[in-house]
Amino acid sequence: YMDDLNQRVNFLSNWVKSGKRPVVFKLGAFYHPEEFLTAVLQVYARKHQTPFDSLIWVTNVVEKERDQIVERPEEGIYVENLFLEGAKWQKESNSLVECGQIELISTMPVMHLMPSKEKSPYDMTKTYECPMYRTQNRGSGALGLPNYIMSLFLPCDKILPDHWIQRSVAVFITVE
Repeated sequence: YMDDLNQRVNFLSNWVKSGKRPVVFKLGAFYHPEEFLTAVLQVYARKHQTPFDSLIWVTNVVEKERDQIVERPEEGIYVENLFLEGAKWQKESNSLVECGQIELISTMPVMHLMPSKEKSPYDMTKTYECPMYRTQNRGSGALGLPNYIMSLFLPCDKILPDHWIQRSVAVFITVE
C-alpha cells in the first residue's frame, strides 16, 4: 500500500513541480481516473468540433519501451503501469498469450489511448475487449465508486476472444 501511495504522490508532485504535462500518465495516480479520461475526450471533442458522446476509444500497445518515449502523442495519451490478470502480453507476436502458473499478474507495456470519431477499427474475431478496473475487486469499489473504467482492445491472434472472456482476463490500474 505504501509503495503504491508513494508512486501516486511522486507522479502528481513531479507534474505540479515541473508545470509540464507528463509524456506518459499513470492512471493509478488519479483518485478518479475515469474523470481524467473524460477530460481527454472533452479536449479532443473541442479541438475537432465533434459531439463528445459520439467519440470512442481506440487503444493500441506502444511498441517502444517506456524510456524511449520522449514526446506526447499528437492525439490522446500514453498510459503505463497497467496490470494484466489471467494472461500476459507477448511483445514478439503483439498479442495476448497464456500466462504461466506462477505469473497470474503481469505488467502491460505502455498503451496509447486515442479518442476517435470513426467507427470501431477492430476485427472482434481477433481482438479481446479487455475490461479495465480500478482495483482487483471487480464489483463496486470503496465508497460505492464504480470499479469499471473502460475497455482496452487487445489483439489475440491465435486464441479466440471467447477464451479470454472465459478466463476473466482483465486489466487493473492498481493491484492489492
